[in-house]
Amino acid sequence: MTDQTYQLAFSFLRQEPRAAARLLEDRDAGEVAQFLANAPLPVAISVLKEMLPRFCATVIHAAPESSATQWTAEMGAHQLCNILRHLPPKRRETVLNLLPLARRTLCQQLLSYSNSMLGAWTEIDVPVFTRDMTVEDALTRLKKREYQEERIVFVLDQQRAPLGAIPAIKLLRSPRQVILGALVKPSLMSLNSRLSLSNAASHPLWTSQDFAPVVFHHSEFMGVIWHSRLRELLSTHSDWLAPQKPSGSAALDLLRAHGESMQAMVEAVRESLV
Repeated sequence: MTDQTYQLAFSFLRQEPRAAARLLEDRDAGEVAQFLANAPLPVAISVLKEMLPRFCATVIHAAPESSATQWTAEMGAHQLCNILRHLPPKRRETVLNLLPLARRTLCQQLLSYSNSMLGAWTEIDVPVFTRDMTVEDALTRLKKREYQEERIVFVLDQQRAPLGAIPAIKLLRSPRQVILGALVKPSLMSLNSRLSLSNAASHPLWTSQDFAPVVFHHSEFMGVIWHSRLRELLSTHSDWLAPQKPSGSAALDLLRAHGESMQAMVEAVRESLV
């Protein structure tokens, strides 16, 4: 296996991670684990994030511990938990024990919910600030983490109950010394983390907002759920982890064009590791 062939294979993964994930899901998980273990870390992560959680779990289970550790360290807690749910208990515990304490605690918290409960699907990797912080304080902290300008940040009170949310783009456009509490809309309603998905989706709050903070039973902030995400879960939950047939997307059109050559590359990489 020449460096040029490796680079060609990894270039396809880098440019079309979703199409590559669909292709690799038809391969043996052990072969895929060996292949991705030799890919640059950012490339491997981008493909793993596009895989169905059940298959991704089998790849992580088959991968060398060093690779599995690197991969899981780069995933968000919510996505990682979707994968951990499908690992054998002993392997799941091994992966959890390799995580930093704070991250492990978050994952264990999510894993304590059943698949049918809102808490299991709550997005917890969201920025939170206190009401007395300034816009400048918030922006300084946001620079230290990746965030999308169209997304939101939450403002909490001293008991960590959500006071409201602010679009990140609004922070960028606000005077730097304004207090966050002055920017919050206090009418935002919350959902309990122990609600069933169906009850959460039918809640009347969706008539006036398209996202909702999710709280524990004592009103402490847990994370956020988007109405669009709830609808997606309810429409696909029965076959959430089942492989899907290719659609007519541009990425999958490219996959059809590259499919045979990509399979040959995967096979060549596998054989080179024997």
